[in-house]
Amino acid sequence: MKTAHNGKLSNPGEPDELKRRLLELESLRQQSQASQKRFDRFSSLLRLIGETQHLLFHETDQGRIIRDFCRLLVEKGYYSHAWIVLLDNMGAPTRSTQAGFNEPVAALLETMQKGIWPHCLQNAHDRYAVLTILDPAFICGPCSLSAVCQRQGQLIVNIGYSHSNFGMLVTALPRTLLAHEEEKSCLRLLADSLGAAFFRLDSEPKAENSLEKYRQMIEAGSDWIWETDIEGRYTYVSPQTQALLGYAPYEMVGRAAYEFMDPGEAKRVGAIFRELTPKKTPFRLLQATQLHRDGSKRVFEISGTPIFNEQGEKIGSRGTARDITEHQQVESALHDTCAGPRRPPATIHDGHLLRSKAATRYDS
Repeated sequence: MKTAHNGKLSNPGEPDELKRRLLELESLRQQSQASQKRFDRFSSLLRLIGETQHLLFHETDQGRIIRDFCRLLVEKGYYSHAWIVLLDNMGAPTRSTQAGFNEPVAALLETMQKGIWPHCLQNAHDRYAVLTILDPAFICGPCSLSAVCQRQGQLIVNIGYSHSNFGMLVTALPRTLLAHEEEKSCLRLLADSLGAAFFRLDSEPKAENSLEKYRQMIEAGSDWIWETDIEGRYTYVSPQTQALLGYAPYEMVGRAAYEFMDPGEAKRVGAIFRELTPKKTPFRLLQATQLHRDGSKRVFEISGTPIFNEQGEKIGSRGTARDITEHQQVESALHDTCAGPRRPPATIHDGHLLRSKAATRYDS
């Protein structure tokens, strides 16, 4: 029903409708602001992940990694508190570090080393999912972590990689953020990156030791091992070259194999290697004659496999060379005695036998 007011007709329900619409607009504005804050927070977490990758890639000391990792999480405002505890292979705490705590939490590590773990860490241990604690003081009871994280929520995650558990990461942040799935996803990713760095640090010495043992074993034998770059220049040769060719390894590194051959042999072998260079398959039983320092000729049977970089591009080759000079001399004497025909030197590549002179292929 319309009524007259100052000579104009008005609807008594218009003020209520306008108020409702204003409330809706205010609600949409608040939702938009909340969404923008959530987006900004997510963007900042992505930046944090990038910053930690730089640290984890360049740092090699585990103690400095966890110290700087915690500082990075807190000092740039991503979290109010961060605490990392490392575990040994038996799951016992070994060391810890923190950032953002006004009170020391060193006593917590000592308590855990005695077998007394906070309730929150007990629940988070041996689980992959991020543990969310809305009110640590209420849920966990009195402990160092809950005491310093009052009016804050906690996210706790294991630091693991490839079935290895290296420790635990505890962060404190406003409770309003705990319901956001991206918070847990980003923290899980941070912990996985940290675990991968620890796994790499543990694996590298083992890999280096295994490679050193392999090289010692090879270098104790009669074959010599070699590595070349994509241009065919030696980047590594084993010490046997001193006895077999009269050259120390440092005299050969940086030089190509054909530099230790007479011109005719260098041309023959060079043609074979130019054919092999663009291919990404191993080769074996390539016969090549190299010159000893004293001018004598030594015949080697060479096998190799390509080396690739992380992008799958061929960057060189590595393999072995076996001295078959005496064997060739015996074979030559037998051929001369029997007056039989002799075949040119050959190499097997990609399942085929290559004859270097006639360039004839025979299926193996």
